[in-house]
Amino acid sequence: MRLAVEVSHRATRHLGTTYATSPIRIGPHSEGWLTMPDAKIDFNPFAVETIENPYPGLAILRKFAPVYEVENLFFRIISRYDDVVAALRDTASFSSSIIDASFAGDYTPVPGSSGNNMMAKDPPEHSRFRGLVNRAFTPKAVANLRVAIETFVADAIERIRDEPEWDFVHEIGQALPVNIFFKMLGVEPEMYGQARQWSHDIKTASRFTVGRQMPTADEDSYLRQAMKDYGDYLEYLVNLRREHPGDDLVSGLVQAADEGEQLSHQEVLTMVFLLIGAGTESTQKFISNTLLAFLNHPDQYRMLREDRSLIPNAVQEVLRFDGPAIFMARITTRDVEMAGTVIPAQSPCLVSFASANHDDSKFPNPERFDITRDTSGLVAFGHGLHRCLGAPLATLEGTVVLEQLLDNFAGFDWDPSRVVRDDNFFIRGLNRLPISPTRV
Repeated sequence: MRLAVEVSHRATRHLGTTYATSPIRIGPHSEGWLTMPDAKIDFNPFAVETIENPYPGLAILRKFAPVYEVENLFFRIISRYDDVVAALRDTASFSSSIIDASFAGDYTPVPGSSGNNMMAKDPPEHSRFRGLVNRAFTPKAVANLRVAIETFVADAIERIRDEPEWDFVHEIGQALPVNIFFKMLGVEPEMYGQARQWSHDIKTASRFTVGRQMPTADEDSYLRQAMKDYGDYLEYLVNLRREHPGDDLVSGLVQAADEGEQLSHQEVLTMVFLLIGAGTESTQKFISNTLLAFLNHPDQYRMLREDRSLIPNAVQEVLRFDGPAIFMARITTRDVEMAGTVIPAQSPCLVSFASANHDDSKFPNPERFDITRDTSGLVAFGHGLHRCLGAPLATLEGTVVLEQLLDNFAGFDWDPSRVVRDDNFFIRGLNRLPISPTRV
């Protein structure tokens, strides 16, 4: 097995002890032990091997370099469970102001949105934004979406259930979250297809804004025009809901702004843009990761077929074992002592949810996918003030998908070599998952 953790020929280092001198388990998604005598740890979060399987490298960081500096990129990775939770709780020391929620950079359809959004705000501004959106994610509001979710999944399965092979990501994993979220926002049904394309374009743009790729002239021209069109539509949608309000989230935001909630027109546009991105991609990846986990562990799928009461815990175990969020960005506001070292003020940090959820001090035998385990305390949707508002909706969608897969299919044939993984190092998931199900 090749790891993206090598000796020090790459320019990375850990603040403090940098040499691994004892054997460690390299799981959770691999087998065996790794001994690194006198090898300097070199973890590259952008490496293809890391994106394919970040867990062995993160295990090494937890053991030997819990606060690890990637020198050329000037950020630190925080990997142990207790430290991750501490950083997420301490919003005074670990600020969210570094976050560009879309990673769209210059391609953003809403100029000025990168720092002027809910995810990039600290209290008390964050609380103001969150309170305005929270009404759409109350338990009652989310529960009311169950029928729409069930109908969408049932229709998708009915449409393709007799096909010898179909792509789960395309038919359900990607399509379900965007359709449900567009319904919540009040996007016109005839615009769903175009809005999905714009969401895809945002993801494409993100590849050119985190230092990994450069766009060609044609790509640059296309993205700039697409994002202009996207921005024009968001402006149109906000104005439409101002003139013709409905029972949707955009109408609620517009009404709040018009009733003196100190929410500007620009802030409404920014929040709608943010919600479309943040409200869909993580859930898309989570749903596809759910099926992949059971494909790799068919014994757990059989167990679930025999005992449906395990479904809620199975959903949580997927989020722990292979959840969508690998990192969340923060920046320190002061010098912070952590794991025996000092993180200087104004240091960008990547807080690793994925690593925390595989810390064996919190989750014994973390490399094992076990739908009966105690998953309490997992940080797949964040923690504290910035815990994802959409967590209950994502959980419901994952639950309904799993229920209907169990209703319709006894098992699945698949070829792991044909699975296509997304190359996003922040959000872990798939772009393609061909399956040939066996009907019940």
